[in-house]
Amino acid sequence: MGPRDLKKSLRLSRECRDILKRPRGPIKTSPPGEGDLKGGLLISVGDRVSRVLSDAGLGIGVAILDLKEGRIPVSPSPTLLAGRRIIEVANPSGTITREAWSAVREAIDLASVGERVGIIVEGEEDLLGFPAVILAPDGWWVAYGQPSMGMVMLRINERVRREALSLLKRCFLPL
Repeated sequence: MGPRDLKKSLRLSRECRDILKRPRGPIKTSPPGEGDLKGGLLISVGDRVSRVLSDAGLGIGVAILDLKEGRIPVSPSPTLLAGRRIIEVANPSGTITREAWSAVREAIDLASVGERVGIIVEGEEDLLGFPAVILAPDGWWVAYGQPSMGMVMLRINERVRREALSLLKRCFLPL
């Protein structure tokens, strides 16, 4: 597992914006079947991905949303948030705040004991895929949108976690 807490909030460096636009795994254009996600819980990062996976009947343990799709405000599907514990957190564009990192950690801890959790982000949720990947236990899944292409589904293991930590160290500066 990676660090459970951040010492300082982080800001994405300009040099890395293009690097982070590249997918970190295979791109899926349709949701996986329930049988494809054996062995671990699912964390969805992004409103469209969360809606698509929820509409496909996949059980999402943690849904991370900013209530926008492509910067346009949207209402989440009522079934997506029904029965979820909601955690609200601020996370400005281009950052990962200490509070947002802690919210992802708390949501994973709650999901691991059977709670369904929604994190509603004031600001931008995209970069919260980093704490999701770094903090999720082996065997869990993290799904995030790849604009104009589809979604990326990552099965969490030590290699995926190390790659995320390496990018985090390379691409972010303390605030």
